[in-house]
Amino acid sequence: MISTTPEITPFIDQFFKTLGEPEYSTHIMKKQTRYSNLDQSRGIFIDAYRGLHVIVRSCHPEQQLDLKKAISQLFKQIQEEQIMDALWIELTEPFDYALLCEAGISGTRDINGVPISGRHSILPNRNLPGMLKCWRWINPHIPCPISSGPNHTVGACALLIDTIALTVLLVQTVDRKDRWNFPGGGFSSYQDYPGGQRATALRELQEETGIILEQDLYQHLYNTATLVEELFFPNPLYPSINQVWAFKAPDLSYLPLKPQEKEIAQAQWFPIEEVLKCADMPEATLENLKIGLEIIKGLQTAQENKGFVFQSAGSIQILSPL
Repeated sequence: MISTTPEITPFIDQFFKTLGEPEYSTHIMKKQTRYSNLDQSRGIFIDAYRGLHVIVRSCHPEQQLDLKKAISQLFKQIQEEQIMDALWIELTEPFDYALLCEAGISGTRDINGVPISGRHSILPNRNLPGMLKCWRWINPHIPCPISSGPNHTVGACALLIDTIALTVLLVQTVDRKDRWNFPGGGFSSYQDYPGGQRATALRELQEETGIILEQDLYQHLYNTATLVEELFFPNPLYPSINQVWAFKAPDLSYLPLKPQEKEIAQAQWFPIEEVLKCADMPEATLENLKIGLEIIKGLQTAQENKGFVFQSAGSIQILSPL
């Protein structure tokens, strides 16, 4: 994992000097090193996979030429020195595609503007509307591991059931305050590998609700988990797959809850019977908040002891139906 790359420092110095900003800040974090100008409108970071990212949040029209020159110069130096494997650029609307040409990012595209070559791609950023991310693989000696064209994300959520109280834990997130959800989030190769999506669901459960799972309880929930649903959201640019994992154990509802304030408005245990009754409602609601069909179906599957579990098959594990 890269924390800093001394060889690149002179090129970063030159990048900010070309923009008339000789002073910039450096932040060395666990997964990356970030460099940015004083107002954070332009920056550079190096990821854990030898990728150099240039981020342009805003640029005054009078600075366009300097910015093109700075990016082109930086990317040319990086390619010549071969100290990075991939180059990335993020632009904010209105997009200046000339920047991509200057940087050597652009290439042949189809009628929809999607690059034909598998060694570079243009992707809208779904988390930041109006942001465009582009990349190019530049190491000729290593096969490109980055998916070309549209990509997908994989996440998991936890359906946590107290088998004595017959209750299920739901959360109301800050960004979706009109409905109940399962605790969950995206798979992280740093935190969840090799545990897979089961580990993602348990990690997000603890982070979002504040529940503390002692080692024995964690291992029990992990080993007995059941995959009860796999939700697919067919966004043409960023399709996502979200797995729902059911975890069961007695007396879970006695564990203290301390929801993560930045993401979770509230976390609450509900009687399973009360949640399942919502299936008969034209517009399912629970305590004046919407409750999605995926919650009801997932809970029904878990209660019927259906779904899929991991089973050993020689040296590997496979998902097998119950």
